[in-house]
Amino acid sequence: MKLLYGITGFYNAKEVPPPSIEEKRFKDICYSVLLHHNGTVLSFHTQLEATNFYQVQVKVFNRLIYILLNAHYPIIAFAAEVKDSYILFTNESILSQEFSPYYTVYSKEELSKPFSLNTEHSLNDAELQQVAYWKPEKIGDLLFNFWD
Repeated sequence: MKLLYGITGFYNAKEVPPPSIEEKRFKDICYSVLLHHNGTVLSFHTQLEATNFYQVQVKVFNRLIYILLNAHYPIIAFAAEVKDSYILFTNESILSQEFSPYYTVYSKEELSKPFSLNTEHSLNDAELQQVAYWKPEKIGDLLFNFWD
């Protein structure tokens, strides 16, 4: 897994901004997927003030699940809990299959792998400064962060 330029959401003003994911398309896909499983969207959190991801809380399969989308690259993860600066990642096999035609779905195991600067990356200087400050322990801490 290579960590791409701008994946954390940070960059220097003189650099090219990282790409961005279309919020409306994500919402449309969420509604479409949930419709197939009698699910309900409870909330969309798309403000990127202190995060680098969109967050959707849904009720499906008689459970509350969070769908997280990195705001800069088409990477999705699922969580059982998102609170303050904590995410409890989970695997959701049915939803993974539904979202995989549109996004790369990361498993709980992939997101739990230790992060180090030895991981192949093209992170920019601003991102490396944030990494030095926040000290993410796992890949998931970097891909879905609460850094401000």
